[in-house]
Order: sequence, then C-alpha cells, then structure tokens
Amino acid sequence: MAAHLLADKSEADIVVRAGDWDLSSTEESTPHEERQVSRVVKHENFNAKTGVNNLALLFFENPLPKASHIRPICLPAAERSIDARCFVAGWGKKAYPDVEYSSILKKIELPIVDRATCQNQLRKTRLGRSFVLAPSFVCAGGEKGKDACQGDGGSALFCPLADNTSRYEQVGIVNWGIECGKENVPAVYTDVTKFLPWIEQQLKQGSNELMGSYRMLINY
Repeated sequence: MAAHLLADKSEADIVVRAGDWDLSSTEESTPHEERQVSRVVKHENFNAKTGVNNLALLFFENPLPKASHIRPICLPAAERSIDARCFVAGWGKKAYPDVEYSSILKKIELPIVDRATCQNQLRKTRLGRSFVLAPSFVCAGGEKGKDACQGDGGSALFCPLADNTSRYEQVGIVNWGIECGKENVPAVYTDVTKFLPWIEQQLKQGSNELMGSYRMLINY
C-alpha cells in the first residue's frame, strides 16, 4: 500500500475491503470481505513531497479467506527485464478532467517504461530538465488514454510471471503522475523489488509480535 494514503490515520481508522467490484452495489454474486487493521507499518524514510519510499504494510486482525475473487498476489522476484505488458486496477477517475471516481473496478493494460526513457519523457513536462528519477521508482504507461489516475493511489501494478503467465507478481504501487493518460508521459510507481528486504524484515517482525497470525502485503 502507499504510505501517502495513511497520513493522520491510525489502525482504528482503517478497514480493508477485499473482493469488491461494484462499489455502488450490495448485491454482487460474490460477497466482499472486510477486515480491521491491527498494525500499520510505514516506511521510515517515506518522503511525502517527492514520493520516495512510498509504501506501507497493513496487518489484519483476522486472515482473509481464499476464494475465486479474493486471492493474494506474489511478491516480485529479484529484478528482471519485463517484456510482457502489465496491469493496474483501481476505482479512481477514468480521465483527468472527470469529477467522479469510478464505482466499477477498472483494469488497464500498460507497458513498463525503462528508466532512461521515463526520465527523459518526464523532463519534458513541468518537472523540467533537471528532474532525476529516484532509484525507488519504476515507470509504466505513456500511452494516450491509458493510465492510473486520481483515486488509484496505492493500487497494484502487476505483471505476469515469466514462467507462468496465469499468475502475477506485484512490481509496483501507484505513486504519482502528471495528470492522466497523456501520450509519452509515463506514471511513476513505487518499485516493490527495491523494498523486498524491508518487506521481509517487517513480516518477520510482525510474525514475532503477532505470534504467527496471518500476514500479507495489502494493495488496495
């Protein structure tokens, strides 16, 4: 999850809903599940101004069930070159000028953009020629009309596994962008691969503190 969504929030303020699709309906064929959060861990070096180290872990009081519409996602393996197209899903705006957020979960297919190309393209925006893409970022998008947008912050950027395309790994977390869906302007995501040691450390610590309770990385 993105740390910027948790500003001024405590565990008591957060309930996580899983398995929902249409936020405007209570009569879906597959019911959603809700869980209270017992512990929040934000990255200690998160910078709200730049978006650097923008991630957090949420620990549940009780585990979620495994179902056809509620499944965990794999943490990524070590860094690899991703040739396949990836996806981002969320209930944010469909386009930057929109006033309302989407009530239906949208899923958008995007290409991963290499660091040099992303930095050069972002330098042509209002960020200016001196902009430097931080090491904790990964970029995706840059295709007209296809993008994460406002309200999608904290959502997962997920890609098919190299050896099993029916399964997915989370390579990024929606962080920030320049408007939405502009051609040759990729969006910026927290690069999950850069934080694997930190995530493993927090899960190990959480396991010790919660005496083996269920834990997982939440991206909602």
